Amino acid sequence: MKFLTYHEAWGRVSALPTPKDTHLDRFGMARSDGNFRSFFTVRDYYYLHFIEKGQGTFVLDGETFDAPAGTLIFFYPGMSAAYHDRPDAPWRFAWARIYGRSIDPVLKQLGITRRNPCNQTREPEALQLRLHDLFLRLRRSRRDDTFLPYRACWELLSLLKDHVTTVPQPPVPIPLLEQAQRLLNEPMQSLPNVEQLAQHLGVGRVTLFRLFRDHLKTTPAEYIDDIRYQRACSMLSESNLRLKEIAALCGLASHPYFSHWFSRRSGLPPNAYRTNARG
Repeated sequence: MKFLTYHEAWGRVSALPTPKDTHLDRFGMARSDGNFRSFFTVRDYYYLHFIEKGQGTFVLDGETFDAPAGTLIFFYPGMSAAYHDRPDAPWRFAWARIYGRSIDPVLKQLGITRRNPCNQTREPEALQLRLHDLFLRLRRSRRDDTFLPYRACWELLSLLKDHVTTVPQPPVPIPLLEQAQRLLNEPMQSLPNVEQLAQHLGVGRVTLFRLFRDHLKTTPAEYIDDIRYQRACSMLSESNLRLKEIAALCGLASHPYFSHWFSRRSGLPPNAYRTNARG
């Protein structure tokens, strides 16, 4: 079901070797009255939409994406697609159908992937003018120009590149304290001591001490000892691990020392604590 008040399209010349070759197959301009609806399964092509005006919604493989003016969105081969505009904000959009084995890596440079098929454009009005210019040139082109679909495809992608943010955002660094807490809370890794923790984080003991004192109001040794005790209690009450295995996971060298440490901390030997915890 489609309700468009205006629709005009350019189609490629017929003599193309194979759909696997990268080329622009169809290119069009459309305008809705606010009641536009479309749903279908994409075949072996990529389907581009650039929203020039209005607002609506795309649903691609069950994921919903808002599409205000300035949105660039690609349908990938095999996707199920449904989309519509809003009655109070009808769409005006450009669309294109592209074939080719080289499209995926190009789209990644545009910040577009199958999982994230949308991106916002910079200077959308300038992009709109350039797309309309390309469309008019294609409509006036010679029908026997066999190379035109290839050239037009790469020109279209180049236009998009000029107006889409393509610089990847650097990963947000994990704060040092969060790194320390993640390492200490890794359940099946041997618990490090203060020296090992400092080495893993690439800082000195003094820096580590200040970090824990300023943010957690404790020392690294006390913090590690509290986690060691919580881990020991959990494994004694919920697992069948031997004391030697629990000692190793708590970062202690031997189970006799573990038994001495745990008895001093809890008031009970490990086996007695396990018996009581299990009722």
